[in-house]
Amino acid sequence: MNFSASFNGRQLNANNLLKAVNVAKNHTSLSINTAQVVDLNILKSFLSSGKNVSADFNGAQLSDSFIIQVLDATSANAYLSINTAQTVSASTLVKILSSGKKVSVEFDGPELSATLLIQCVSEASANASIKINTAEKFDITSLKSALASGKNVSADFNGAKFTADNLQQAVLATTANSSISINTAQATDISILKSILASGKNVSARFNGAQLSTDNLQQAVTAASANASISLSGAQTAPIALVKSILSTGKKITASFNGAQPAADNLQQAVNASTRNSKVSVNTPQATPASVINSILASGKKVSVEFNGVQSSSSDIQQAVSVSSSNASVSVNTAQSVPIDLILALINKAG
Repeated sequence: MNFSASFNGRQLNANNLLKAVNVAKNHTSLSINTAQVVDLNILKSFLSSGKNVSADFNGAQLSDSFIIQVLDATSANAYLSINTAQTVSASTLVKILSSGKKVSVEFDGPELSATLLIQCVSEASANASIKINTAEKFDITSLKSALASGKNVSADFNGAKFTADNLQQAVLATTANSSISINTAQATDISILKSILASGKNVSARFNGAQLSTDNLQQAVTAASANASISLSGAQTAPIALVKSILSTGKKITASFNGAQPAADNLQQAVNASTRNSKVSVNTPQATPASVINSILASGKKVSVEFNGVQSSSSDIQQAVSVSSSNASVSVNTAQSVPIDLILALINKAG
């Protein structure tokens, strides 16, 4: 069983965070979001621990000297990510991406210059990854160059807004290390989507269960190659027969349920139908009967649940961790709201 806990940098107790790091083992990962507001010395201690830890920074609120000091302290097992990276200076981005550390940067396509992207891609090490969001609004020639570079580059397109020819060009440009994702895939022309999913490239499509029409999802799953993956959010709003059907195909499928909304029987049916390539995830599991959550976690299938630390009882989280199979994962967000003794017990249980 894998256990992860995510702390909000604005609210965390530094002593509790370091206690958790000190006892963390191989099956535990700890993360900090809004890390730019955390005390520098605390961050350096956290990231230099040698444990499986990560920190996410908002580039628009980050100073160059701060992030470089954090980078220097980061161990081989730690991971740094920066969103809105186009607001960080080019020289600092180059230092980060060329450092050899495990780092990722995310750019917003409409605000990204082609010059900055090509410079970053050119300098990126094998451990660095670069993502372009809203890629349909970025220069296609520069995007193709980045995707064809052999570096770890990904581009995310809005399925309701892209130009078909540009998306197809982007897919053709990808290498074994680059990938294309499509959100709002239910709004994409099905013939184009099937062509992309069948291309053999590293592509993924994300559908919203509340907005499905006709049989587009089934057609997409049928067309998907071994390198393609499909995810369905709001799976509780889709017909359970459809969810079971796609999970049982043997393709790379993830169905995500909101624990506050699904019928318990539907969730269990979905887990029962899943194969070794498919996965069921549940957010807000604290709103689902504990017996149901415990049953799916103990099933041996690939199941993940994410508890809200503010809204969950200690006993529910403890039970979930205790019964989980080796294929299950349990995570807690807003972990700073959970008693530290419980966090330490969960870490010890995960091993």
